Amino acid sequence: MTFIAWMNVELLLVPVLFLLSYIVVVRRYIRRLDPVVQSQRTQYGQMNAGLEETISGIEIVKASAQEAFERLKFRRNARKYRDFFVQQGRIEAGYLPLLLYGLAFGLMFLQCLLLYQRDSMTTADIIAAMGLMVCCAFRCSSHYSHSH
Repeated sequence: MTFIAWMNVELLLVPVLFLLSYIVVVRRYIRRLDPVVQSQRTQYGQMNAGLEETISGIEIVKASAQEAFERLKFRRNARKYRDFFVQQGRIEAGYLPLLLYGLAFGLMFLQCLLLYQRDSMTTADIIAAMGLMVCCAFRCSSHYSHSH
């Protein structure tokens, strides 16, 4: 962002807005996704534990005629796991940071062209600014996703 500011301070508008919106959107995404993933992991553990108990004690289950009950219990656990998996997929389908990046990139290019029309930028400046925007967005996404 420093290099973008050295080129033209006006160009900082889009990267700063992108950075702020990216942080807000990713935090919201993680806040929505985390409980579902935790529930999914818990349900998977319960399903596996129940299945392990059933397989380990299959002779006892058959002897006491609880086979249908165990099948029903497994299906119920598997259905809950599937529901959490579907819920996770729906949340992940609404991942907005990539859309924000595309919008920010387009707005940055538009802003560069407007500055070019005013003779405030050259073609080389536009190319450099767009390259710096890519670097800025990449660093922002890699830093934020690793730190949170």
